[in-house]
Amino acid sequence: MPGAGSSDYVVVGAGLAGAATAWQLAARGHQVAILERNVPASHDGSSHGSARIFRYAYPDPFYTRAVVESKSLWDKLSAACGTR
Repeated sequence: MPGAGSSDYVVVGAGLAGAATAWQLAARGHQVAILERNVPASHDGSSHGSARIFRYAYPDPFYTRAVVESKSLWDKLSAACGTR
C-alpha cells in the first residue's frame, strides 16, 4: 500500500485522454496524480464545455460503437461527479 502522498501512477496532462486515463486507474483502486500545466477545463482546452460534441457518423462501425460507448461513460462520469 502506498504511503501518504505517494502515487501508483502519474498522468501528464489533464486533457481528454489524461483525465480519462486517471479516472479509469482511480476506479480500479490505484492512487493517481495528474500533472497539468494549467487548471483543468481551462479556456485553452478543446475537449470540454460547448466544444464537446459526439460524432456518430463514421464509415467504420468500430468508431461508431466507440462513440456510443463513450457517451455512456460520459453520462456515468457526470452522475458520479454530480455535474454536467
